[in-house]
Amino acid sequence: MESKSVKPKNPHIVVEPPGPKARKIIGKDHRYIMQSFARWYPLVVERAEDY
Repeated sequence: MESKSVKPKNPHIVVEPPGPKARKIIGKDHRYIMQSFARWYPLVVERAEDY
């Protein structure tokens, strides 16, 4: 019988969000993107997978 690897349902978060890379990107966003563009919360996505 083969065992299948099971992906965790939740991400493994190593640092307190937003992390250092995300903070840098969010800072650039505030500097270069029109302020009239509504942002409900700061979000930076590096990659996504279908679970």
